[in-house]
Amino acid sequence: MDSFEYFIPVLKIQQNTPVFRIMNDNQSSLVASTSFIPNDTVIDIFHTGENEADFEGLGELHPMPYPLINDDIKKTIIEFIKDYVFLNGHNFMQFLDAELRIEDKTTKYNLLHVTKLISCVDLSNSVFETLSDGDIFAIDKLELDLDKLLPLPYYERAIFRLEELPTIHLFEKKIANLISYLNIENFTFIPARNWNSDIEFTVS
Repeated sequence: MDSFEYFIPVLKIQQNTPVFRIMNDNQSSLVASTSFIPNDTVIDIFHTGENEADFEGLGELHPMPYPLINDDIKKTIIEFIKDYVFLNGHNFMQFLDAELRIEDKTTKYNLLHVTKLISCVDLSNSVFETLSDGDIFAIDKLELDLDKLLPLPYYERAIFRLEELPTIHLFEKKIANLISYLNIENFTFIPARNWNSDIEFTVS
């Protein structure tokens, strides 16, 4: 049986390390989108930190609001899912060009756009906050409903977004481990059961 342990990527940050944000209109369209968007779309990324020197080497995988990854991680994900995509004819992720701009310097990365949303928050055992319309906007304790994940084929649930909170990406244990083996320094995976909305980054 496939593993049902899931992880959420979290940026490891030091004092004065910039935190990146998507600053154009594409962010809202990505949050809502469950289908591919034009491949020639370029996502502009800007930082909100003050120390430009600290941005060197970042972008390996920035978790919020969408994973910003380098070519090594992109290659690992493609290699991992290619057999599932070939056998089943379905693909639920797309890589878009992303440009990180700090003053007059531009660095190119890949933005991972995951189109698969799964409603699998265990509402009885999770702790969360809702808006007036009942939509979840923050999670204090996350428990996944495995009864909703178990019937899904692996290729649909290897990497997906929470339907209840679509900015949250979940990586199944096997693909999370493969990415971690790359010895990337600037992010870590936190087990979903240990994650909450206040954990956007860890301080190293």
